[in-house]
Amino acid sequence: MAFHFLPVQVASDTGKGVEAAARLARYNAFERWSVNHDCHHMLLAHHRDDQAETMLLRLLRGAGVQGMSGMAAHTRRGPLQLYRPWLGVGRSRILEAAARYETKTGWVPVQDPTNQDEKYTRAAVRTLLTPVLNKRWPQWQGNLLRHARVMAESSLLLQDLGDMDLQYCLLTEDGLGFSLVRWRELPQHRQANVLRQWLGRLHIAMPTEARLNQWLQQLRQVHALGHDRNILLKHQGCSIVCRRGQVQVLLDPVD
Repeated sequence: MAFHFLPVQVASDTGKGVEAAARLARYNAFERWSVNHDCHHMLLAHHRDDQAETMLLRLLRGAGVQGMSGMAAHTRRGPLQLYRPWLGVGRSRILEAAARYETKTGWVPVQDPTNQDEKYTRAAVRTLLTPVLNKRWPQWQGNLLRHARVMAESSLLLQDLGDMDLQYCLLTEDGLGFSLVRWRELPQHRQANVLRQWLGRLHIAMPTEARLNQWLQQLRQVHALGHDRNILLKHQGCSIVCRRGQVQVLLDPVD
């Protein structure tokens, strides 16, 4: 079996922490590798314990419905299809299988030391919090995974509603704009959902709740034709503006 080693540079100035930066660098490396080798399907080794840890971390960070749906069994990054076939398999079962294989073949599995380094948030959850949960609430992982399934279904319902509302708001053919007047006719909670769905369609990172609320307030107050004052909402890699009665996104040029 071929082995590929992919060195990466982890940015230290993203403001999101080294773990998030390392995760982004890893997935970017996967995507580049898939293009270079014309291989567009990849299996990832995330398992049940990883999913439960992810749910717990997102809960502590105040994630919404989409975030609390957990890691998806199938996702896509550009041309690369990512699959997680072990999300229902516990870490202990995988370690047992690895130990049997080691006994049989002499192959020694590699252990990443950062997995136990408590200076990293996920490792701290794994080594400090998980043992307590396992002792006091033995079924906590299964409960969180059931919650993830409920949230995934709720997320799909919100996406369907967002798509319908975007069509009502006369989404442009290129997907970069919609009618401000139509958007303001929607109930306020659906206005927020439309913005999330719109950004998601364009693969633009979701704003924080505070920033989203600022956008909503400004868009609700601007003149219905969108030209009584300049609206310029800067976000990661884009700007949101009001022009000729439309809410539009302007993508920053790629260097």
